[in-house]
Amino acid sequence: GGHVALLAQKWHEGAPRAAELYRTALTQETSPLRHAVPHPDGCTVGLVLREPQGDGLFLAERDVRWDPLDRVGPRLSPATGNVLPESVRYSPDGSVIVFILEKDGGERELWAVPSGGSADRAVRILDGALTSEPAFSPDGRRVAVSRGAVGAYETVVVNVEDGTVESVVGPGLVGPQSWHPSGEYLLLTAPDPV
Repeated sequence: GGHVALLAQKWHEGAPRAAELYRTALTQETSPLRHAVPHPDGCTVGLVLREPQGDGLFLAERDVRWDPLDRVGPRLSPATGNVLPESVRYSPDGSVIVFILEKDGGERELWAVPSGGSADRAVRILDGALTSEPAFSPDGRRVAVSRGAVGAYETVVVNVEDGTVESVVGPGLVGPQSWHPSGEYLLLTAPDPV
């Protein structure tokens, strides 16, 4: 068998010197690693990993300074449902992670968990026909996420702490970088109203 590694490489080097951040003694086909998201602290990565038994996906963190290279922190997502890899987002200050969990029946839930926490501290803040690209507000207190069907999306702004829906902005589809730096505006894509 081979191995699968998560590498940090300098983008501007012609022949990068790769730093290994995570390694598994498995082949590409059987690797538990599905996705990695950098924490703003520059030392932590959020990892979407495959369950040891089965095909489910869960969220955990790793400090890249830890030994050995396959060591990860506690599970951060609930035991039921699969984390959608592309949905994982750190708040701007890195204190909170949001992610979308997809249940067996296809229902989706937006969850928030403290960075460095554990699954028992994860809180469901919204459910419904959610898209997979939540966006944190610049202050980290709110998340915008779209819900609905293709051509009929609306965007919801949710308070991260208590799940209060603060606004329904629609129609339109939010992307991961949709908040204006001022925190006053959301950039949405929407069908032409004309």
